[in-house]
This record gives sequence, structure tokens and C-alpha cells, in this order.
Amino acid sequence: MKNDRNGKIALFGILALFVALTVPSVSAGVDLYFSPDPAQIPGGPPNTVTVQVLIDSAAGDTVDAWGTWIKFDPTCVNITGYSYQTITSNTLWIHSGDRIKLWNYQTGCQQFPNGTALLNLTVQCENPAYCVSPLEFIDNGVPPDKFVACIMTGRTATWHNGTVLQGEPPVEEPDLNVTSITTNPLGASGYAFANEWNNIKAEILEGNGTTVTDPFYVRFDVTGPESFTRDVLVDDGIIGGTTKEVWCNDSWTPTQAPQLYHINVTVDSQGDITEIDEGNNSLDKPQMVNYNGYKGKRFTNGDDIETWQFHEGHVNLIYSAGDSKHQGGYNNLWTTYRANWTAGNLTIPDGATIEKASLNVYYTFERTPSSNVTDYWTLDFNTCLDVPIDQHYTDRKGYSTSYDYPSGMVRYNVTSCFDASGNQVVLDNAEPTTPHHASLSGMVLMVVYENETEPYREIWINEGFDVISARDAYSVNSTEAMAYVPFTPAPDNPISQVEKATLITVMQDAFDGDDSNRLYFGNGEWHGIWNNAAKMGATTIAANETDVKDYYIGPGNYEACLQSHIPAGSDRGDGMGASKVILMLEKSAEVNVKVPCNNVILEGGQQTVPIILEGIDDYGAGTINLFYDVGVVDVIGVTDGPQSTVAAWNKMTPGHIKVSAQNVDGVSGDITFANVEFETKGTAPACSDLNLTVDTLYDTGYNDLPYITSNCSICILETNEPVVTYPNADPQTILNDNGRGRCPGTNLSQLNVTVADDTCVQNVTIDLTAIFGGPGNYSVPMSLIKGTNLTGTWSIVVNAPYEPGVDLTHCLPVNATDKFGNSNTAQCVTLTVLRRGDVVRNNLVNIVDAYYIARYTVGLEAQPDPFVADVVGLNGAPDICNGVVDMADALYIARADPLIGLEPQP
Repeated sequence: MKNDRNGKIALFGILALFVALTVPSVSAGVDLYFSPDPAQIPGGPPNTVTVQVLIDSAAGDTVDAWGTWIKFDPTCVNITGYSYQTITSNTLWIHSGDRIKLWNYQTGCQQFPNGTALLNLTVQCENPAYCVSPLEFIDNGVPPDKFVACIMTGRTATWHNGTVLQGEPPVEEPDLNVTSITTNPLGASGYAFANEWNNIKAEILEGNGTTVTDPFYVRFDVTGPESFTRDVLVDDGIIGGTTKEVWCNDSWTPTQAPQLYHINVTVDSQGDITEIDEGNNSLDKPQMVNYNGYKGKRFTNGDDIETWQFHEGHVNLIYSAGDSKHQGGYNNLWTTYRANWTAGNLTIPDGATIEKASLNVYYTFERTPSSNVTDYWTLDFNTCLDVPIDQHYTDRKGYSTSYDYPSGMVRYNVTSCFDASGNQVVLDNAEPTTPHHASLSGMVLMVVYENETEPYREIWINEGFDVISARDAYSVNSTEAMAYVPFTPAPDNPISQVEKATLITVMQDAFDGDDSNRLYFGNGEWHGIWNNAAKMGATTIAANETDVKDYYIGPGNYEACLQSHIPAGSDRGDGMGASKVILMLEKSAEVNVKVPCNNVILEGGQQTVPIILEGIDDYGAGTINLFYDVGVVDVIGVTDGPQSTVAAWNKMTPGHIKVSAQNVDGVSGDITFANVEFETKGTAPACSDLNLTVDTLYDTGYNDLPYITSNCSICILETNEPVVTYPNADPQTILNDNGRGRCPGTNLSQLNVTVADDTCVQNVTIDLTAIFGGPGNYSVPMSLIKGTNLTGTWSIVVNAPYEPGVDLTHCLPVNATDKFGNSNTAQCVTLTVLRRGDVVRNNLVNIVDAYYIARYTVGLEAQPDPFVADVVGLNGAPDICNGVVDMADALYIARADPLIGLEPQP
């Protein structure tokens, strides 16, 4: 057998050499491969599997010989047997360590189509553990050992290696972990905001190349001032070696800012997946939560645009930006800003009273480190210098370092400085920032005035400052970019009483128009009202006046809403600063339903009191209630007025009557609705209020008429005059007042009387003609300084400038009158007026008085009264008395002698 084997080897070598030296024929080729591939050995050693070597040759690729080495992994398998198929003569088998050598030859070439089996190999398991062994066709030497030939002509062959698997492969376990956490990635990526839903995205990685098909959960845990937990189901697994986004959307809504929170994300939070490493499933991220200043302040715990002032009456509001303009601050260290308003900018009617004038200064891009640019401003308005800030409103983006600059509105009260003929503002800016200063949007001067020619109005002035900007990139939607404007007190006018309703809105940087901004009031909605047409001159301030009459539906709580709105197909709305909103309701002319005042009735007598419709237009009909104190008076009848017929009246309860009256033709003006006849039930000086309420009041077109009521009273006449006592003057003697300075207290006296009355002291007057002269001083009012109108002290402080009244003692008559007109004129206040310098008391000041003082200084006369004689005080001052009478006083009096005239009379 050995000799035969050697002979076959020699023959094989010769054939191989010839094949190697022979040019292969041009053919379609031959394929050799293993089957099955891969082959699986069941169980462990010594189990085996049969692996075939197959050949597939096309027509023209006939074969009569082939040979190769097959290499394997001996630690895994061994090829322990073989069985040639098809070509069974002239075969060779050599086993050498990790390989075997095969050779096969037959006489005559033939085609082997469709996977003809050349050889069956027995492959035996050598390793109880799972392993994989290659089955490789290799060439082991020269001449080539791997060939396919026909009559020593090599064929083009393709050799397909194979694989043998031993045992079952170990189960591969995945490795899940969290690689990143991002808040609001589709908007303000990386930021989180209070009072809104925040989206959180986690990136999940499978790091072991093992696909997970089972569902698992990802837990989002947020800790901080508040806690939040949400498990998100991943129901479609994750492909091995890839990342997957897991979202926690519209859930986490923190309420506190600025505050630090922590977001922890854990993959496979419920342990559904067995992993190779269970300890790397979590990632923690510190997350700052801020307020998003681009939202309305209801989302940032700020204030609405709230009512600052409420005016009512015959008032009007006007406003203008004058010639103010936008002042940029970028690379501009501006220091002085001027603005002017002409009389034509703000037209004030003659005789109007200015109730309020306010200057509103708008700024943006404020870059001072402490956000206190207004500390460096000095504002002069007309002649008023360094006007103090009345109110400062501000808002800002509130997060990031990009464009997070405050904007705002500063209000100055300039009421006392306002000039209807024209106004000027100078604002000096000393802010230290460089190279940029704050930018001014402009100024708006707003005036509320009262004038009887104006219709009756109610005016709400609301103000604040709220930056709003709806934009996807800011994580702000249109609903959130809303500034709210509630009006207080709530309007309470019936709809029939409102002739006009106007909403004035003043906005910073609001010009986009179209549907990028919106206004809401009542059930009304307006789109794009702040546009380029609303721009105020050269400022960057927009103002719009909107007719909201059709959306005023009567008494109730009203709230305007100013919105930055994202139009369809866009990603952003208008970016703007909401600041000032004015609601003006112009009321129909109101009828004054009234009773006259100062009604009196004699005890035991009767009196008629009219109910008057003052200022009515086209009076038709009405029903009016009158309430009174039945213990004082009672109604005994109701009669027609000259232009109003009483249809019916009824005493509803004691002290309450209801009257219905009409005029079928209609009448305008001041009309007596009805005459009410009273009789007394009490005694003097009892009084009863007369209070009116209106059930209905119509014109002849059956329309409700607006009205107000004016109540008064009726009193039983009391005939006792007031009692006047203790008339006195303090001091009782004063010096004449000729215009020259007087020592304190020497030329003034407080005149007092005590007055008591059974009902009410109406007024107390005093006749000062004797010391003031006339006319106009016959009845000068005294003031109540102590007590009440029943018993009190009335007083007046006087001097004595009237020359004919000097050197006299006067009794100044007092007149005390009560509310029924009873007067007491029996008392007077005594006051003496002396002439300063009249030492000898002859009502003259001349050399005689000087001579008297000179004689006094040398002991020849008695001391004169210093009250009169001390005419020169310290250092010659006339109003600093030293209580000394000496030659200085004599000198002054001598020089003041009318014949000399060197000094004015003392």
C-alpha cells in the first residue's frame, strides 16, 4: 500500500506540474464549494457531520482531474474520514495536522453540472465548547496542489471556502446606556423654562452590537425645587450598535425660576432587558430653569398691563411723539437727547384744566452691568430740572447670553411743568458702558385734561412692559406670547349709555402687520394692526386706535390681549414690547335726576319739592323712586310738572314713593318730572334726606336714557339764631402795617369767636372794613378751627394796612348764620391799631417823637413804650426788634419826619 501511495503521489505531482505549465482554456469556469455551509455538528465530541465537496462546471468546462488542500481548525474539529464520489478511481488522501490533501483523476473529461458531489468528508467535533472552524481550499506547495484540469489543461476555477460550527453559540447580551440629554431641542435647545411644558430628548446607545427586540422603558427623573418622573415605553427595541432618540414631551412643567434642577435619564428603568453591564444605564444632567421673557408675564410670574389711572368726567386724553426719534446706541456713546412738542402736537382747549401729563420714554438694548441705565439719566422738562422718575417698567429675554438685554418704559410726571404752548425735553445720559449705549425708541407725551366742552368720558390708562415674541426657535407659541390688560374698576355702563368705545395701544418695535400680531377685546379680534402705518414719526413706537364699540356688551370685566402671533406657514410672530393701553368710553349725555337742595318746611306746615330732569333730550316717560324719613316729613300728594304728566304714584312703604310720569310728545331741557308735596311729622330742626333711584327713563323712541342722580334733603325750619360768645383778639393791640418790615407778632392778630347753634352753623363772617378798607371787606369769612358746626371756635388772622384806621380802637362786627338763614350780628371783636414810631401818641411820626426819645436817654422823660418806639432793631433791621429804645430810634424817626424825608415812615 505504501508503494501504491507513493506512486499516486508521483503521478499527482506530474499531473499538477503539467497543469501548472499548461495555459488554461478560455471557459466559463468551474466552481467548487462545501455543502452544507455552514455545517453544524450537533452536540459535543465525538459527534460528526458529513460535509460534501461539490463541483459545478459549465458546458465546455469538462474535468478529468482535480486536487487541493483543505485547512481546518484542529482545536475545534478534525476531518477523520472521506469517501470519493463520482470519480472514484485514482484518488489520494493525506492527513497532515490542520489540513488534508485530496487528489482525484479519471480517464476522460466530463462535465459536472448542478453541484456534483466529488467527495464526502467526515468532520468530527474536538471541542465541547462552542467553536467555529473554517474549511479553506488552500495551495500548499509548488507545483500547485490546488487545481482543476482536463487532459492537463487547467480550468479557471472559483474555490468557495466553508465553515463548520460546533455547539450552540453563547447568547449575546446588549449594553444599553444614555449618551446625552437635551431640553427643548426643537426650540431653545439646551434651555428649560418655568410655567410651561419642556420637551426632553435622550440619546440611547446599544454599545455591544446586540439588537434588542423586546420593549423596554426609559425613565426621566427631574429633581430640584419640584420633582417629576415619567416612564416612556420604547416598544420597538433598538438595533445593535446604534443610537435611538427617546422623547419625554409636553410633561415637565417646573414653576420656580431661576432655579437649578437635575435631569436623570435611566434606560431599561424597569429591568426588562438582561444586559452585559447593568451599571451604566443612567446619565445625570444639571439643568437651569429660567423664565422665558419672550412669553407674556403670566408665564413668568410678572404683572399684567394694569390700570394706572382712571379718569371720568368731561375729560379727554391726547398724546404725541412730537419730534422725538429713535436713537441707536450700538457703537454710539450718545450723551444728550432732545425732543420737542409744539402746540399743534397737543391741542388743549382754552380754559381746560390739566389733570395729568406724563412723559413716557422707551428704551432697549440696555447694557449696564447692573441693568440700571436710568440711574445715569437726568431729564429736564421745560423749566423743571432733574424731573424724578415716576415709574419704571422693564422686561428682558431672561436666558442665554445672546441678546438678553432689558427693554422698558420710564414714566415721568410732568403735570406741573406742562405748557400748552409747547414743550421741550432734554435727557442727559452718563451711562458708563462702552462701546455701546442703550438705544431710545422715542418718547410719548400723554395729557389728560378736563373741559366742560368735552363729552362725558371714562378713561382707563393701563401700563406696564411685556416683551412678547412667538417663535419656534424660542420655544414660544402664539398662546404663550400674550400680554393681558385687565381694566379696573370694571366698566359698569349699560351698553345704551356708551356712544363710543376706543382702545388705544402703544407698542415698542411692533411693525410686522399682516397676521404677525393680534389684538383681542371682548369677542373682537384684529389682525396686523401694528404695522408701518402705526409708526409714530421717526420713533420705533407704534400706536393704534381701535374702535371697539361693537364689542362693548355692557357692564362686566373686560380684558384686552396683545399677541405676537405665528402666521400659517411661518415659524415666528412679531417681536414687540407691550406697554400702554388706554380704554376710552364716551358716554351719552346723562340726565341729572335731582331734587333741589336747601329745602325747608315750617313746623306744622307744608312744602312742595320738585323732582327735576336736568338736561334731558326728548323726554318720553319714566318711573322714579323717592325715599325720605317718615319721622320728619311725609308725602301727602304728587302733582304734574309743567311739561310732565303724572300717570300714577303710590306710597310703596312708609318713607318710599314711586312715581310714573310721561310726555307723549317729547320735550328737552330741564323738566320738572313731578312735584312732591310734603307735610311735617317731626319738629325743628329735624332733617330728612331725599334720595332718588330710577327704575326706567325713556325717550319717545323707547330708548333707555343714561342718567345720574343728585340727592339732597328737606329740613323743618328752626328760627333760633346762633349764639356768639367770647369775642377776642390775640394780641389785642397791633402796629399799623405800612409795608415796612415788622418784628414778628407786632402787626398780626388772631380774631376769635365761639359760635353755637341748635342745628348747624353755616358760616361766620367779620366786617374788616375799619382796618382793611373797602369795598369787599364787609363780610370776610372766618374759619372753623376747633369743635363742630354745632359748637366751635371760628377764627381769622388779620393785619391793619388801612391808614384811616390807625391810632384807633375798633369793634369789628361778627355775623354768624345757621343753615336756615338765622343770623346773630350782636357781637364784635375789639382790636387797637397803633402807629409805629408815634411816641407821643398824636398819630404823627416826626421830630417831636425823636426829641422825646432824646430827652428819655438823658433822664428827662419817662421810658416810651418799646412796642411803638423801637423802630430800629439789630444792625438797623426793621424786623429784628431788640427791645431797646435809644438814639438809633430817635435818629431814624428824625430822618423819617415828612419834612425831612430821608427814611420811610417806620
